[in-house]
Amino acid sequence: MPSEDNKRIAKNTLFLYFRMGIIMLVKLYTSRVLLDVLGIDDYGVWNAVAAFVIAFSFISSPLVTATQRFLNYDMGKGGKRLNDLFVTSIILFIVISFIIIIALESIGIWFLNNKMSFSSEKLIYVNILFQLSIFTLVINLIRMPYESTIIAEERMSFYAIICIIESLLMLGIALIIQINFGYNKLVVYGILNLLSTLLIAITYKIYSNRKFGYTQIKQIKFDKNIIKEVASFSGWNLFGACASMSATQGISTLINIFFGVTMNAAYGVATQVQGAVRNIVQNFQKASNPQIVKSYSEDNISRTRSLVINVCKYSYLLSLLLVVPMIFNIDFILHIWLGINTPPMANIFSCLILILILLVSFSGPMDTAIFSTGNIKSFQITYSIIIFSNIIFTYLFFRLGALAYWALVIKCIIEIFIIITRIIFLRQKIQLKVSEILLSTFIPCGVITILTISPLYFISCFITFDGWKQLFMSCALFICLFIPSVWFIALNRNQRNKFKVLLCNRFNINKKSETRR
Repeated sequence: MPSEDNKRIAKNTLFLYFRMGIIMLVKLYTSRVLLDVLGIDDYGVWNAVAAFVIAFSFISSPLVTATQRFLNYDMGKGGKRLNDLFVTSIILFIVISFIIIIALESIGIWFLNNKMSFSSEKLIYVNILFQLSIFTLVINLIRMPYESTIIAEERMSFYAIICIIESLLMLGIALIIQINFGYNKLVVYGILNLLSTLLIAITYKIYSNRKFGYTQIKQIKFDKNIIKEVASFSGWNLFGACASMSATQGISTLINIFFGVTMNAAYGVATQVQGAVRNIVQNFQKASNPQIVKSYSEDNISRTRSLVINVCKYSYLLSLLLVVPMIFNIDFILHIWLGINTPPMANIFSCLILILILLVSFSGPMDTAIFSTGNIKSFQITYSIIIFSNIIFTYLFFRLGALAYWALVIKCIIEIFIIITRIIFLRQKIQLKVSEILLSTFIPCGVITILTISPLYFISCFITFDGWKQLFMSCALFICLFIPSVWFIALNRNQRNKFKVLLCNRFNINKKSETRR
């Protein structure tokens, strides 16, 4: 059974990587087109408004996590309550949508017009874009239970296809707004983005209703026990979601208040880089997370621990594989990507956010294991206090005159304390020994990072190339250092033997040698 589950993880990961490769290319190109068409100021306006609206969706994030967790947990127990769980999640998402609409149409409008920094001639378009963004957000919220079901059912092939279609629609929208409609392009972009979101949401619903009978809502059921169970889990998770919001979208708002839309554009570019690179790790974790929850629900704690350790380790290494070459070539990459429209300080923002990606890569499997227990009260309170300090320190540093990129420096430091917090709670929840995760994950990852970055940095100090030569030389040298380091340090003897067997079976090496004999 574990071997079949591992094969499913590998298969789903391949689907998600295929999705990621296309989406990453499309997103990067789309960002360049948008920056060219809208200009730095309007691109900064879009990022500021979108980040502000998305900030209010923090209240829905705990329910997304709860939906996936309870569906996966019930599947591990036989799947007797799936329809009740799904109907409950739909009801709760609708309630949350109404709460978010009320908050945005009252507090949100006041803050947007009185506290954020926009030029007076753009203010009317900002408000129209704000309303379009609200409708887009609500549609995304209503589709979440269906998307969560598809992920919980591990139908990653369909999920990959729809995500690719969604990214291609965004590319089409970016190309369409180049046409002169005689109206503000920001508003046209907002309308097309809304229609694209609606189309994808309808597709998720139709597929889920056809493939999974329990997603068909024949009657509204109010199961008090399930509502209490899901609401309690989501309620405590709300602390962490609120803090996470302050550490992400909140930073964008502070940057806008203290530095204006130009720095918002630089931060927006960095977040685009973050989204593209983090897709690699998230795809791997998205394929693995359902198995972590199911293993725990089946009382297979040893496999849960093994999955957490291995997924953490490989997530970091996958991040490292992309992050290091990008940091060493960030100016050239941004020039190729954005050309002369690269916002000021975008290179510093991007490098810091790439470092943050390395730290955050450990978080997914750890959080999934903690959430799978259902007892998250103490974890969320501790986590929320630590992460909420991020916005406080950022505000204080900005008041003292710090530059905009210090927001990400602070965020990296805070993330280290969050990792330590997760390890402590993993020790309590699934009896994961601190020494075990240190020896199996953090120390090997740290050694590999030092062995690969140090020679690369040393050589770059004495031998420099320009442009493509620098990119290819640094990538080639890094890979030559990375592969043997991973083979001898990250993999134990048993894992190396399994990998050798897998290669032999894949390429029929044993059969070929026997034929020659």
